[in-house]
Amino acid sequence: MNNRIQETAHVSVTVKQKPEWDAMIAEVKAKGDRLSSDMKAHGHAFEPVILAPRVAPGGGGNTPLSAAILKLDWKLPIRREMVEHARDIITKALMLDSLDSATVAVLKGIIEGSGLYEYNIGEFFQLYGKFEGQYQVGGTKTRDKMNELIKGNSEYMKGYIIQKGSRRGMADSQPLPYAVRNILAHTGTDTNTLDPEGKDIRKSIELLHSWVKDS
Repeated sequence: MNNRIQETAHVSVTVKQKPEWDAMIAEVKAKGDRLSSDMKAHGHAFEPVILAPRVAPGGGGNTPLSAAILKLDWKLPIRREMVEHARDIITKALMLDSLDSATVAVLKGIIEGSGLYEYNIGEFFQLYGKFEGQYQVGGTKTRDKMNELIKGNSEYMKGYIIQKGSRRGMADSQPLPYAVRNILAHTGTDTNTLDPEGKDIRKSIELLHSWVKDS
């Protein structure tokens, strides 16, 4: 006897024929071109924004956030709207206790137009979150656990300039996935960089796969 409960969902989508769609996009382009041209005329090269929740609980917990760079082109007004929607999504995800770095990275990639899996960023953050959950770590404890697992293998370490604290500006050596995570999570404020070919992320993913069970 089949006791499965089945539910259905419905959605309404307005379909615009190509001439109407093209006219709508032309209007958006014209508005975007005027806005971006005006910003360039005032000396701006891009528009930085922060993707963060609109409200967050106190108590010292870490809340994922990220900087995003909006290009000054006709898409700027749309990207600005997406930033506001992203902040709403981040806030709701935080309320549902389902917000992690991967969520913010996905939204950042969509808004900037770089895509979800450019250099496998999405996969990296998913594995990073699984690692912290499996080993019950976070923050510097994540770094310490990774150091323990790497066992001094320099292939999986990355030179890193400390960004804050009493040792700010000093060179340090961090576990590769830990350094990659910090650079991605603080894009726009972190002077450290990843290699342009994406080797840092791919190698980090391989390492995380070896550490995370059922990955």
